[in-house]
Amino acid sequence: MGSDQRNMSNTKRYHDGIGYAIPEQKHTGQAEEILKERYKRKLLARLHRLKVNRQSVSQLEWKKAACKLANTFTCFGVDNSETGQY
Repeated sequence: MGSDQRNMSNTKRYHDGIGYAIPEQKHTGQAEEILKERYKRKLLARLHRLKVNRQSVSQLEWKKAACKLANTFTCFGVDNSETGQY
């Protein structure tokens, strides 16, 4: 491996074996902080998605839709008589 290629591999290329950090970041101790920040952003994004998705459709509507697909009289404690499913 040539010097230029090795330099590129150590300073610009992310490696999955070290959590998609750059080896230079790992050697200087920056990788741990970067990975913590990524984890926080990932968690916040997931919580935001859950909040948005739960607000878009009520849980009762989800249950009714599931019951309609299952074509049962009662499902998850929801009465399907009002949806026309008998």
